[in-house]
Amino acid sequence: MQSDISTTTSVRALTARLPALDAHVLRTSLLLTGVFTSAWLSLAVVDTESLVPSIWPAGAFTAGLYLTSPKRLRPRLLASCFGLMLLAHLLAGYDWRVALGFTASSIAASWLVRPLLVRGLDGRRAALLDQGDVSRLIGAIALSSLVAGAGCGLTAWATGNGSPWLGSLGAFGATAAALMILLPLFLETLRFEPLASSRERIIQGVLTLGTTTAVFASTNVPLVIFAVMPSSRGTRSAARCARPPSC
Repeated sequence: MQSDISTTTSVRALTARLPALDAHVLRTSLLLTGVFTSAWLSLAVVDTESLVPSIWPAGAFTAGLYLTSPKRLRPRLLASCFGLMLLAHLLAGYDWRVALGFTASSIAASWLVRPLLVRGLDGRRAALLDQGDVSRLIGAIALSSLVAGAGCGLTAWATGNGSPWLGSLGAFGATAAALMILLPLFLETLRFEPLASSRERIIQGVLTLGTTTAVFASTNVPLVIFAVMPSSRGTRSAARCARPPSC
Protein backbone atom coordinates (compact mmCIF):
# COMPACT_ATOMS: atom_id res chain seq x y z
CA MET A 1 0.00 0.00 0.00
CA GLN A 2 2.79 2.38 0.97
CA SER A 3 4.59 1.53 -2.29
CA ASP A 4 1.50 2.39 -4.34
CA ILE A 5 1.17 5.75 -2.59
CA SER A 6 4.84 6.57 -3.25
CA THR A 7 4.50 5.60 -6.91
CA THR A 8 1.38 7.73 -7.32
CA THR A 9 3.10 10.70 -5.68
CA SER A 10 6.12 10.33 -7.97
CA VAL A 11 3.92 10.15 -11.07
CA ARG A 12 2.00 13.25 -10.04
CA ALA A 13 5.23 15.16 -9.37
CA LEU A 14 6.61 14.15 -12.76
CA THR A 15 3.37 15.09 -14.50
CA ALA A 16 3.43 18.51 -12.85
CA ARG A 17 6.96 19.08 -14.13
CA LEU A 18 6.23 18.04 -17.72
CA PRO A 19 5.09 21.49 -18.98
CA ALA A 20 8.26 23.10 -17.58
CA LEU A 21 10.44 20.35 -19.05
CA ASP A 22 8.76 20.65 -22.44
CA ALA A 23 9.27 24.43 -22.44
CA HIS A 24 12.93 24.04 -21.54
CA VAL A 25 13.52 21.43 -24.24
CA LEU A 26 11.75 23.58 -26.83
CA ARG A 27 13.72 26.69 -25.82
CA THR A 28 17.04 24.83 -25.90
CA SER A 29 16.25 23.24 -29.26
CA LEU A 30 15.31 26.60 -30.77
CA LEU A 31 18.48 28.26 -29.49
CA LEU A 32 20.70 25.44 -30.77
CA THR A 33 18.95 25.71 -34.13
CA GLY A 34 19.57 29.44 -34.01
CA VAL A 35 23.26 28.89 -33.31
CA PHE A 36 23.75 26.74 -36.40
CA THR A 37 21.40 28.70 -38.69
CA SER A 38 22.85 32.11 -37.83
CA ALA A 39 26.40 30.79 -38.12
CA TRP A 40 25.80 29.11 -41.48
CA LEU A 41 23.87 32.03 -42.98
CA SER A 42 26.38 34.66 -41.85
CA LEU A 43 29.35 32.65 -43.10
CA ALA A 44 27.67 31.80 -46.39
CA VAL A 45 27.75 35.42 -47.59
CA VAL A 46 31.40 36.09 -46.69
CA ASP A 47 34.37 35.38 -48.93
CA THR A 48 36.35 32.71 -47.08
CA GLU A 49 39.63 34.14 -48.36
CA SER A 50 39.11 37.27 -46.27
CA LEU A 51 39.33 35.25 -43.02
CA VAL A 52 37.29 37.89 -41.23
CA PRO A 53 35.09 36.24 -38.59
CA SER A 54 31.41 36.93 -39.15
CA ILE A 55 29.85 34.34 -36.87
CA TRP A 56 28.73 36.96 -34.36
CA PRO A 57 25.02 36.03 -33.97
CA ALA A 58 25.85 32.43 -33.07
CA GLY A 59 28.35 33.48 -30.42
CA ALA A 60 25.78 35.66 -28.68
CA PHE A 61 23.15 32.90 -28.76
CA THR A 62 25.71 30.53 -27.25
CA ALA A 63 26.56 32.98 -24.47
CA GLY A 64 22.88 33.46 -23.65
CA LEU A 65 22.15 29.74 -23.69
CA TYR A 66 25.13 28.97 -21.45
CA LEU A 67 24.22 31.81 -19.08
CA THR A 68 20.62 30.73 -18.52
CA SER A 69 20.93 26.91 -18.53
CA PRO A 70 21.20 24.61 -15.49
CA LYS A 71 24.72 23.80 -14.34
CA ARG A 72 24.45 20.11 -15.20
CA LEU A 73 23.60 20.88 -18.83
CA ARG A 74 26.16 23.60 -19.52
CA PRO A 75 29.12 21.40 -20.59
CA ARG A 76 26.98 19.44 -23.07
CA LEU A 77 25.34 22.57 -24.46
CA LEU A 78 28.72 24.24 -24.91
CA ALA A 79 30.05 21.15 -26.68
CA SER A 80 26.96 21.09 -28.92
CA CYS A 81 27.42 24.75 -29.85
CA PHE A 82 31.09 24.09 -30.60
CA GLY A 83 30.17 21.27 -32.96
CA LEU A 84 27.46 23.31 -34.69
CA MET A 85 29.75 26.32 -35.23
CA LEU A 86 32.57 24.13 -36.47
CA LEU A 87 30.22 22.42 -38.92
CA ALA A 88 29.00 25.80 -40.19
CA HIS A 89 32.57 26.93 -40.85
CA LEU A 90 33.43 23.74 -42.71
CA LEU A 91 30.27 23.90 -44.82
CA ALA A 92 31.17 27.49 -45.72
CA GLY A 93 34.50 26.31 -47.11
CA TYR A 94 36.90 27.34 -44.35
CA ASP A 95 40.11 25.38 -43.87
CA TRP A 96 39.71 23.01 -40.93
CA ARG A 97 42.48 24.74 -38.95
CA VAL A 98 40.89 28.14 -39.40
CA ALA A 99 37.45 26.72 -38.63
CA LEU A 100 38.75 25.12 -35.44
CA GLY A 101 40.53 28.29 -34.31
CA PHE A 102 37.63 30.63 -35.02
CA THR A 103 35.13 28.28 -33.38
CA ALA A 104 37.28 27.80 -30.26
CA SER A 105 37.72 31.57 -29.97
CA SER A 106 33.99 32.22 -30.19
CA ILE A 107 33.16 29.47 -27.69
CA ALA A 108 35.79 30.73 -25.24
CA ALA A 109 34.33 34.22 -25.43
CA SER A 110 30.79 32.89 -24.94
CA TRP A 111 31.88 30.83 -21.94
CA LEU A 112 33.62 33.79 -20.29
CA VAL A 113 30.46 35.90 -20.29
CA ARG A 114 28.78 33.93 -17.51
CA PRO A 115 31.49 34.02 -14.80
CA LEU A 116 32.00 37.73 -15.45
CA LEU A 117 28.28 38.50 -15.18
CA VAL A 118 27.48 36.42 -12.09
CA ARG A 119 30.61 37.37 -10.13
CA GLY A 120 29.63 38.97 -6.83
CA LEU A 121 25.90 38.38 -7.25
CA ASP A 122 25.72 35.79 -4.42
CA GLY A 123 23.45 33.49 -6.39
CA ARG A 124 21.24 36.23 -7.81
CA ARG A 125 20.36 35.88 -11.46
CA ALA A 126 22.29 38.13 -13.85
CA ALA A 127 20.09 41.11 -14.66
CA LEU A 128 19.90 44.69 -15.91
CA LEU A 129 18.22 46.36 -12.96
CA ASP A 130 20.64 49.09 -11.89
CA GLN A 131 23.79 50.94 -12.93
CA GLY A 132 25.99 48.27 -11.40
CA ASP A 133 24.42 45.63 -13.63
CA VAL A 134 24.99 47.78 -16.70
CA SER A 135 28.66 48.32 -15.79
CA ARG A 136 29.10 44.60 -15.21
CA LEU A 137 27.52 43.83 -18.59
CA ILE A 138 29.78 46.29 -20.43
CA GLY A 139 32.86 44.87 -18.70
CA ALA A 140 31.86 41.28 -19.54
CA ILE A 141 31.26 42.18 -23.18
CA ALA A 142 34.59 44.01 -23.46
CA LEU A 143 36.69 41.21 -21.95
CA SER A 144 34.87 38.46 -23.85
CA SER A 145 35.31 40.34 -27.12
CA LEU A 146 39.03 40.74 -26.41
CA VAL A 147 39.28 36.95 -25.98
CA ALA A 148 37.50 36.39 -29.30
CA GLY A 149 39.70 38.95 -31.03
CA ALA A 150 42.92 37.52 -29.65
CA GLY A 151 41.93 33.96 -30.57
CA CYS A 152 40.94 34.80 -34.14
CA GLY A 153 44.05 36.94 -34.66
CA LEU A 154 46.22 34.12 -33.39
CA THR A 155 44.43 31.71 -35.71
CA ALA A 156 45.11 33.91 -38.73
CA TRP A 157 48.77 34.24 -37.72
CA ALA A 158 49.25 30.52 -37.03
CA THR A 159 47.68 29.40 -40.30
CA GLY A 160 49.51 32.02 -42.34
CA ASN A 161 46.32 33.16 -44.05
CA GLY A 162 44.94 36.66 -43.87
CA SER A 163 45.94 39.53 -41.63
CA PRO A 164 46.10 38.81 -37.87
CA TRP A 165 45.19 42.41 -37.13
CA LEU A 166 42.18 42.30 -39.45
CA GLY A 167 41.06 39.04 -37.91
CA SER A 168 41.44 40.41 -34.38
CA LEU A 169 39.60 43.65 -35.08
CA GLY A 170 36.84 41.89 -36.99
CA ALA A 171 36.26 39.33 -34.25
CA PHE A 172 36.38 41.93 -31.47
CA GLY A 173 33.89 44.26 -33.17
CA ALA A 174 31.53 41.50 -34.29
CA THR A 175 31.50 39.80 -30.88
CA ALA A 176 30.98 43.06 -29.00
CA ALA A 177 28.11 44.11 -31.29
CA ALA A 178 26.43 40.71 -31.01
CA LEU A 179 26.63 40.56 -27.23
CA MET A 180 25.52 44.16 -26.80
CA ILE A 181 22.43 43.60 -28.98
CA LEU A 182 21.38 40.04 -28.12
CA LEU A 183 22.64 39.30 -24.60
CA PRO A 184 20.17 41.66 -22.82
CA LEU A 185 17.38 39.42 -24.16
CA PHE A 186 18.60 36.74 -21.73
CA LEU A 187 18.75 39.03 -18.68
CA GLU A 188 16.13 40.07 -16.18
CA THR A 189 15.07 43.66 -16.80
CA LEU A 190 12.69 46.19 -15.31
CA ARG A 191 9.13 46.00 -16.58
CA PHE A 192 7.04 49.12 -17.15
CA GLU A 193 3.54 49.72 -18.42
CA PRO A 194 3.84 50.97 -22.03
CA LEU A 195 2.62 54.41 -23.02
CA ALA A 196 1.86 53.38 -26.59
CA SER A 197 -1.33 51.55 -27.41
CA SER A 198 -1.34 47.99 -28.74
CA ARG A 199 -2.03 49.29 -32.27
CA GLU A 200 0.92 51.68 -32.14
CA ARG A 201 3.27 48.97 -30.84
CA ILE A 202 2.21 46.68 -33.69
CA ILE A 203 2.89 49.44 -36.22
CA GLN A 204 6.31 50.10 -34.64
CA GLY A 205 7.14 46.40 -34.86
CA VAL A 206 6.12 46.19 -38.52
CA LEU A 207 8.13 49.31 -39.38
CA THR A 208 11.18 48.01 -37.53
CA LEU A 209 10.98 44.64 -39.29
CA GLY A 210 10.51 46.31 -42.68
CA THR A 211 13.40 48.73 -42.12
CA THR A 212 15.70 45.93 -41.00
CA THR A 213 14.81 43.82 -44.04
CA ALA A 214 15.34 46.74 -46.42
CA VAL A 215 18.72 47.65 -44.90
CA PHE A 216 20.15 44.14 -44.97
CA ALA A 217 18.65 43.22 -48.34
CA SER A 218 20.02 46.30 -50.10
CA THR A 219 23.58 46.30 -48.79
CA ASN A 220 26.45 44.66 -50.64
CA VAL A 221 28.79 44.94 -47.67
CA PRO A 222 27.99 41.97 -45.41
CA LEU A 223 30.77 42.82 -42.94
CA VAL A 224 29.08 46.09 -41.96
CA ILE A 225 26.85 45.46 -38.95
CA PHE A 226 23.66 47.49 -38.74
CA ALA A 227 21.60 47.89 -35.59
CA VAL A 228 18.09 49.10 -36.34
CA MET A 229 16.68 50.51 -33.12
CA PRO A 230 12.92 51.13 -32.77
CA SER A 231 11.83 54.49 -31.40
CA SER A 232 10.61 54.62 -27.84
CA ARG A 233 8.17 56.94 -26.09
CA GLY A 234 9.00 55.74 -22.60
CA THR A 235 6.58 54.29 -20.07
CA ARG A 236 4.07 55.56 -17.60
CA SER A 237 5.99 54.11 -14.67
CA ALA A 238 9.23 55.64 -15.86
CA ALA A 239 7.56 58.99 -16.49
CA ARG A 240 6.19 59.08 -12.95
CA CYS A 241 9.57 58.22 -11.42
CA ALA A 242 10.91 61.38 -9.81
CA ARG A 243 13.91 59.69 -8.19
CA PRO A 244 15.74 57.47 -10.74
CA PRO A 245 17.97 55.66 -8.19
CA SER A 246 14.90 54.29 -6.41
CA CYS A 247 13.12 53.05 -9.55
